[in-house]
Amino acid sequence: MDYDQRYNDYRKIIDERLKQVLVEEEPNSLYEPIKYILLAGGKRIRPVIVILSCESLGGNLEDAINPALAVEIFHNFTLVHDDIMDNADIRRGLQTIHKRWDINTAILSGDAMFAVAYKLLSQTNSKRVGEIFDSFAQSAIEVCEGQALDLELETSLKVGIDDYIKMISKKTASLIKNSAKIGALLANGTDEQIQALENYGFNLGLAFQLMDDLLDVVGDSGEFGKSIGGDIINGKRTFLLLKAMEKVRGKDKEIIGRVFAKDGLDPSIVAEVREIYFRYGIIDETQKMVRFYTDIAIKSLENLPKSDSHSMLVWLANKLCERRI
Repeated sequence: MDYDQRYNDYRKIIDERLKQVLVEEEPNSLYEPIKYILLAGGKRIRPVIVILSCESLGGNLEDAINPALAVEIFHNFTLVHDDIMDNADIRRGLQTIHKRWDINTAILSGDAMFAVAYKLLSQTNSKRVGEIFDSFAQSAIEVCEGQALDLELETSLKVGIDDYIKMISKKTASLIKNSAKIGALLANGTDEQIQALENYGFNLGLAFQLMDDLLDVVGDSGEFGKSIGGDIINGKRTFLLLKAMEKVRGKDKEIIGRVFAKDGLDPSIVAEVREIYFRYGIIDETQKMVRFYTDIAIKSLENLPKSDSHSMLVWLANKLCERRI
């Protein structure tokens, strides 16, 4: 099976269905920014996981497509509001909504996306619709909790790896976990099957965020879709920075301490910090953690029925670990 081709086929279906959802609506000032972000591309990881999880337990794409779109639209809503809070300039290689338009437009468009997501979710015919809504709502709550924790960490000088893992468990891993769970519910999976797919999504989410942190240091800005080194310049509490705080000594400790304290940072510090990360083995350590959580995710699937969709879930985890998607 050509996994890349199948994945791209799913992406095309999702993109086409998103266009159908976004038919001409008024006022244009509300819907143009929504179309702008939703049709700007993206990996579509979460909706693909909804579909694959559903198919892996005997469901089909038509059962899964509206909930999958709901998850993707909700995810993009979180990006719009995150970009406002981070004052980010670039998303997917384009200006962020609040930069291209203004903050009020971005807030309102994000709010509308949240509502559209719930409307799409309501269009499922699953007899487990109550559980699906509960899973979706719980994920929305946890994403907000994760963002609040992230903001708290940004101003705290006492942050450890455990604090970071707790934060990304909610901010990033929760939605990926619940994408897999929703897919399993749509296929009317057993409790054991649902739990297995939840474990897959959760650990994949942790690996995904760690890889995101890593790519901010060693990635290519063209492929990554945003500026490299932004986390360093903004003093973001990433796995790499927190590991560096534990390991570095001497003058290196002063440099990392400046990043942690957000003390007069500018783009020139990125190369220095990057070199420190490599020299102390922090890049390698982060890569190992990505592989660790990816392997747990894959192992979670071992007792599920073997199928093309099952194989695709394994392939997807490995692909995200390598981040060539």
